Amino acid sequence: MIKKAVKILFTILITFCFISNVFAATSSDTTLKDLKDKLAREKDSVNKIAAKQKQVQSNIKKVEKELDQLANEIEKNENDIKASQEKIIELENEIVNKQLEIDALLNFMQVSKGENVYLEYMFQAKSFTDFIYRSAIIEQLTEYNDNLIVEMHDLIEENKQLQEDLAKKIAASEESVKKLNTTLSKYNLSMDDLIDDHKDAKADYEASKKEVAAYEKIYKQKGCPDTMSILDCVDIPYADGFVRPTKSGTITSNYGLRYHPTLHYYRMHNGIDIGTPTNTPVYASAAGIVSKITRVANPNKKNSSCGGNVVYVKHRVNGKEYTTVYMHLHSISVKLNDFVTIASEVGKSGGGESYDYCTTGPHLHFGMMQGSSYVNPRNYVKLPSLGGRYTSRYWQFDRGENMSFTSNIKSEISSIEYSDSEKTSELSAMLNIGVKIYDDRFEVILENLSVARRIYKLIKDIYHVEIDMDSSGINSLRKNKIVTLTINEKTDLILNDLSIVKDNERIYVPESYLVDEEGDKIAYLRGIFEMCGSINDPKTSRYHLEFVINNYDTANFVNDLLNEEYLNSKVIKRDKNYMVYIKEAEKISDFIRMLNASNSLFYYEDIRIYRDHKNMTNRLNNCEQANVDKIVNASQEQLELIAKLKEISDFDLLDDKIKTICIYKEKYPESSMQELATIISSETEKPITKSCINHRFRKIREIIDKIENNE
Repeated sequence: MIKKAVKILFTILITFCFISNVFAATSSDTTLKDLKDKLAREKDSVNKIAAKQKQVQSNIKKVEKELDQLANEIEKNENDIKASQEKIIELENEIVNKQLEIDALLNFMQVSKGENVYLEYMFQAKSFTDFIYRSAIIEQLTEYNDNLIVEMHDLIEENKQLQEDLAKKIAASEESVKKLNTTLSKYNLSMDDLIDDHKDAKADYEASKKEVAAYEKIYKQKGCPDTMSILDCVDIPYADGFVRPTKSGTITSNYGLRYHPTLHYYRMHNGIDIGTPTNTPVYASAAGIVSKITRVANPNKKNSSCGGNVVYVKHRVNGKEYTTVYMHLHSISVKLNDFVTIASEVGKSGGGESYDYCTTGPHLHFGMMQGSSYVNPRNYVKLPSLGGRYTSRYWQFDRGENMSFTSNIKSEISSIEYSDSEKTSELSAMLNIGVKIYDDRFEVILENLSVARRIYKLIKDIYHVEIDMDSSGINSLRKNKIVTLTINEKTDLILNDLSIVKDNERIYVPESYLVDEEGDKIAYLRGIFEMCGSINDPKTSRYHLEFVINNYDTANFVNDLLNEEYLNSKVIKRDKNYMVYIKEAEKISDFIRMLNASNSLFYYEDIRIYRDHKNMTNRLNNCEQANVDKIVNASQEQLELIAKLKEISDFDLLDDKIKTICIYKEKYPESSMQELATIISSETEKPITKSCINHRFRKIREIIDKIENNE
């Protein structure tokens, strides 16, 4: 029963972690003094751990009977909470559907241009019988609408009551946690005793000593007191968020209480296990500094470690201190105090090694701490559910290979909220590119559903008008679905307000009030990109960002806005359109950052850094190969000169310096001039330089020329 009780309890605790806004969590930043105090505690406990673990297991068995009743209570609370959460989600969907149904009915019954549509319908009756029939129809519509409103009101009230009940159930669960703490304390136990440390105490203590020593050195250099937080004293890079630590993997074990695969009793698992083949590259989840490294002391000794090689990386994310933990590494690729980015490899995954008795197969244990407390990585990194597999470090790109990089960016930025003025500027840009104006309406035709939803929402939020959305069309060339948005209300107001029309004339450059502020300029560019922009996937052979615009004035205006942001864009005519484009990889990166597409930016930068590093490596290899070829050709030429010299002259009568060069070159035929100089200096104990050897080979060439010319 103890297993059941504790498992349920930790499931609830984990649920609370999911509900909370993780980046708003409060915990004091770690100081050097905190680390020193922790190190002192570790030193005292290293030799006591084994005895303590035996006592803890014994005490846990004693508490089983007292937890029977509590386990049933916790299980009931957990089931009630889960059922309430599901019902709340279901009701919220029903409320949205009822609202849409009411809107559609009101739209039919609305008063338009001063004439009541349903009254007009009644008085168009051709006979008294038809009039009675039409009156009954209108009465039924009105009654149906009233019923819809009542039903929606009832749903809202029911949802409100469920929310209140859920709060009470959560409070009851929290009370159960307090009861468990009280029960555990009777037996000198705490929640920490149920936590799976998953590491070697001695090895971790030695690693902690090095960690503290490294920070002490930095604190001393900068004159920081021990009580100052590490974030304030140490230059830790800033980061906006976390990405997955491997390019692919399968979730094999979650954060939370689990039955330990090798210890064979329930423990708190302080991370997420990601199944990957041995030697899979493991990357830093965010920019940071390597703060601690634990290495296996005896890799050739069976069962000598629990956790294997471990790397800790400290981060500054949104101004808060976090540490990511990478366990069961087969090898480590970084050093203490190394600065890392999301493109930096911290090591290769392991698991299943004979020395690591806390693992049964190849995987990465990925943990995360806020301050000094372990937290659920799922609260910070989007990962599949247990058993699920991912194929990218960026969750947006798990949706399918057919979704382009540009579509992913547009999908990401179309869901972000901005200020009212920025929304207006963004909508102005979108209509400037895509609007079709008719006498009584205007339309926007799109192939990107997320952009269509964005325009729909912006017009609704700003102008509160009805919009007809038709998604039945198909692009015959690309076979993509076409979405047509039609607006029949307030058309003149909207088009004039958004600077699409002025004095009944179509204009293509917006009024200054739409782009005066920096945020409004970026919003306008965002709208242009959503409508006609594209960025090549960085996996392709070239970097390229372009906007295809059919109006010369608009194209030049967009080009001017981009260059005001120092993005070095240019304009060229292409067929009947104008293309505004950017070719520089860094400038494209700046543009994606400007759009606030942070996850797409991570993806782009990761691949760009990899490609740049690969290109640099290729250039170095090419240079090295060129040098090798040069050395080989020069060596061959020198050997041919020596052979020629011996053939046409009396070698023994030559100057000793010339003979020495010839003898050593034949002895070491593949050596370069610098290597030959080093060898001769070492073996003869007579220093000689590379230039001196070069001079003597020129002398050999001169001797050969004189002999051949009979001089």
